Amino acid sequence: MEKVKILVLGPERSGKTAIVNHVSGFKETTSDYKPTVALRIVEYEASGLNFNKSANPSIANRYSGGTSKASVELWDVSGHVRYQSCWPAIMKDANGILFVVNPEMKNCEKELENWHKSFVGPTRIRDACLLCFGHRQGTQNKSTMPQQKPKLPKQFAKIKFCETSLEYGSDDFKADLDRLVENIVITRREAEENQILDGSSTQ
Repeated sequence: MEKVKILVLGPERSGKTAIVNHVSGFKETTSDYKPTVALRIVEYEASGLNFNKSANPSIANRYSGGTSKASVELWDVSGHVRYQSCWPAIMKDANGILFVVNPEMKNCEKELENWHKSFVGPTRIRDACLLCFGHRQGTQNKSTMPQQKPKLPKQFAKIKFCETSLEYGSDDFKADLDRLVENIVITRREAEENQILDGSSTQ
């Protein structure tokens, strides 16, 4: 089974932990807000994935037998900068990043820019392996939500953005996370295949 490590990043009170719990099926015993201390890791199994979308025939054929599964680790990273010294260890071997921000919070654009600079630069994770959730909290009805997409940093121009909420019947953002897992596995396999081809061409 494929294994994937995804960092969940964003400012405090943006809804990271709520999303991680919802996607993984983890049940909280209380609804009171509790800030994450440094890091929290939740693992779940994603099923019904399609890894045969690669343009590389050898990779597509490897997964041609139907849907696949993946073991997904969601690294729910504290939004407080006091844990910045832990970030190098946290980002080691990361395969993808889920950014979470509350579009109604002040400085949301600047926050995303800072998180992108701190993690995407050092890890060199490609845009295809990045995802951003604009998570609105306390919205009881989808019709009351602002229709305009929040302003995002220029670095997010090619990163998929989804409006999410747990209070109303939003789009199935678990499906969006599944697509992220698929992109991560395909991108990783294509990189491995290219390394093999490059190595054989130099011999």
